[in-house]
Amino acid sequence: IVGSALLLLTWVELGGRELTGFALTLSALAYVVSAGLWGRRWVDLVAAAASVIAVLVYAAVNRPHLVLSDRLAVREFTYWDVVSAFAITALAVAVTWWARRRLPRESARVMMVGAVVALAAFSVMVVAAGVVIGDLTGVARNGFLAAHLVVTVLWICCAAWLVLTANPRIADARRLGFVLGSLALAKLLLLDLATLPGLFRVLSFIAVGAVMLAVAVRYRRETEPSGSGSPT
Repeated sequence: IVGSALLLLTWVELGGRELTGFALTLSALAYVVSAGLWGRRWVDLVAAAASVIAVLVYAAVNRPHLVLSDRLAVREFTYWDVVSAFAITALAVAVTWWARRRLPRESARVMMVGAVVALAAFSVMVVAAGVVIGDLTGVARNGFLAAHLVVTVLWICCAAWLVLTANPRIADARRLGFVLGSLALAKLLLLDLATLPGLFRVLSFIAVGAVMLAVAVRYRRETEPSGSGSPT
């Protein structure tokens, strides 16, 4: 607690809202790790409260919803948005690990929610990084468009890996893969189709279609080992 107070005071003294939000996220991450390792109820409560406050401050200060608009993202995103989104991704992973230890009966649902949140935060980081890199080369909008293409392919590849994985340590991996695949298709049809220009849109559809075709072929082979019958 003393360390968190000193960290926040230092960041407030050195910089503005972005630095303060980043300090809150680091403090919440430390509390969550401590709660997962120590196992005390009051630490769990503090970790939960700190995580909620960090996410709310991040949403208010960094405004991750700007990834939906190329005009606003190009104008507003900076390298601090990349750093903050990475910190939120780490916080989401830590919270998922902590919640699975505390709620073993709900581990599958916790894993699904945590994976979606972590992937969404990581996607914001990718888009912000694309804008920053594009701005350094003088074409920030192209960086935004390329980053969205990368995010769509990343989502569908993660979904494909989860659908086809045989790792018993990942509970309900196939169901989580179908959830991520549905989200990737929704992004492709609702966002990419309306935002991306011709070339990026074509590349996005080709990549997603190729991955889905490969998944369908592999999934059919797994469910029909003898080559007869219908898929389950």
